[in-house]
Amino acid sequence: WNVSLVSLLDTGNIGFEVGSAEAAPGGYVDVPVVITENTGVATFNLKISYDSALTPVSITSNLMEGSLTSNLQQGIVDAGYVTAYWVNPSDITATGNAFTIRFKVSEDAEGELPVTISCSDGDICDQSFGNIDASFSDGLVTIKDGAGNGDLAYTVNSIEV
Repeated sequence: WNVSLVSLLDTGNIGFEVGSAEAAPGGYVDVPVVITENTGVATFNLKISYDSALTPVSITSNLMEGSLTSNLQQGIVDAGYVTAYWVNPSDITATGNAFTIRFKVSEDAEGELPVTISCSDGDICDQSFGNIDASFSDGLVTIKDGAGNGDLAYTVNSIEV
């Protein structure tokens, strides 16, 4: 008998960063998830967790190619996290804003609210189903009284690799 073992090899790199934003209690805030580096990706399945003072309202894809699906689009908004599953038939190497999550901020929110990003092994692949190494940077929603309706500019910090 001749048996071959196949393993998933890391075939590239990609970086994801959650932007930071300011919002007023009771307002809305848009939090971007940005691709900061990308050697070529065809699919990702990301988990974005958030503070209980935030309630996700919507997710909007900003990628020109592929298809984004989320638990928010399925009406699941109280899971404590947002899934972002994106797929494309071929690799893209784009960087920039991949998608944006809009949150409703609770009336009693205060301080800095973490928004974190993660995935499981094998959740980011190229078009040949090769596993892609990922780096992640979390974000914050900072609550400021008098910040208007919360639709303020956000900051994305650069990541040096």
